[in-house]
This record gives sequence, C-alpha cells and structure tokens, in this order.
Amino acid sequence: MNKEKTHARGFFIINEKNLIVIVSCLILIGVLYYINSDPKRGQEDLQALFNRWDRGEVEDSEKTKIMNTLADRLRENPQFSIKEIEEISNFFSFFEADSLKVIQYIENPEFYGSSGRESFHIVVYNDLVEIIDSRGSMRIEDIKRRDEHLYYVYATDYKITNITGIHIFKIEIEDGQTLDWSSLINKERLTDNFQYDEASEVLYYHDGHIYYKEIRDNGNEVLITAADTNYLLQLGDDGLYYIAPE
Repeated sequence: MNKEKTHARGFFIINEKNLIVIVSCLILIGVLYYINSDPKRGQEDLQALFNRWDRGEVEDSEKTKIMNTLADRLRENPQFSIKEIEEISNFFSFFEADSLKVIQYIENPEFYGSSGRESFHIVVYNDLVEIIDSRGSMRIEDIKRRDEHLYYVYATDYKITNITGIHIFKIEIEDGQTLDWSSLINKERLTDNFQYDEASEVLYYHDGHIYYKEIRDNGNEVLITAADTNYLLQLGDDGLYYIAPE
C-alpha cells in the first residue's frame, strides 16, 4: 500500500515538472509571436529575451527558437543597423564585407564557460538571411571578399580548452537567392603535426593552439602559428588551402 502511494506521488511530481516545461514553452511561443507582430515592441521584447540569455537563464530548448526569431526580424528589415543589433545584447559582434554581413553571437562565458559557451552566426546578403552556425564553437577573425558573390571566412574553434583549431570556409551566393558554404582546407596535404576533423571541419595542431598571424594578398596566403612555429597556408589549384613545405 505504501509503495502505491509513493509511486503516485512520484508520478505527480514528474507531471508537474513536465507542466512547468510546457507552460514555459507556451509563454516563449507567445512572446516570439508578439515580437513578430509589433516591430517596435518586438525589438524591446527581443532585447528582454537576450538579457535573460546573457544572464544564463535560457534553456537549451529555447536558444534556437530565439535565434530563428531574430533571423525572421532581419528578413523583415534587411536594412537593419549595427546599432540595432548591439542594443539587443553586448555579446553580438558584427562583420561586413561589401554586401555580405555576418552577425555573431557567443554566449556569456561567465555563465556558460569559456569552452562551453555556444556560438550562433547569421549571414545577411541583401534580402537573403540564413543561420549558418547554431550552437557551435566558432569565433570569426576576418572575412575577405574574393569575388562578387564569393567570400572567405577565417575563424577560430574554441571547443577544446587546451587546443584551439581553425575554420577556413567559403560563403558563396548563387543567383542571389541561395547561400552555400563549405570548408577550404585540403585535408590530404597536411604535415604530420596537423589533424583535420571532418565532422567539425576544423584544423587542429596535435598538442597546442593555432593562431592566425597574418592573412596576405586578400587570402591567397594565410600565416598561422602553432607551437611557436610559423606555418604558411597557400591556396592550391583546387581552390583549397594546404600547408606549404618549409
């Protein structure tokens, strides 16, 4: 008899927790709908959501929804200003190369940790708005325009605390309507001390950090430093970077 009562109480607690989660999600959905229906008030409510996020009060299940809402706002107002983004949160960074704009949000390390904080990146090209990174670990260092619709992005990956890697990838706009991005590192032409992780498309040095030292000739050459040694990445005939022989 006692076992049955215990089981009943436990079942009630589980349902109560589930109810709290459901109610929280419904509230969030209501707020997101209101943001999109009233632009002026929506900006304030969007700022309130990111204030919660910056204080570590946002659940994992909410993050993508909030970022999608920001992307929807940008689609409605492609002529947004940098100031408008900066007013939403101090943890936004903004990169621009001609018509291409990239908005970067990296979570507050005070609450999420230096390596645990997640990154989000939104690309804006005229009326085209797309999220290319959600809950990642990427910090952009520079962007180079290579052609009218082609851009190279140079970024650092900070997921592993004691070993930082690098992303180098292209963003290409096709017909002004489709955005494509892919890695630019030739995994077949690496020296013994370097490893390329295909899943994350990150280049690592086996026992330390990789740093960008200089991006030359509009990206034709990239000088990096690993273990106090300089290495030169060059663009090959295949359009991918390889480590030049010493």
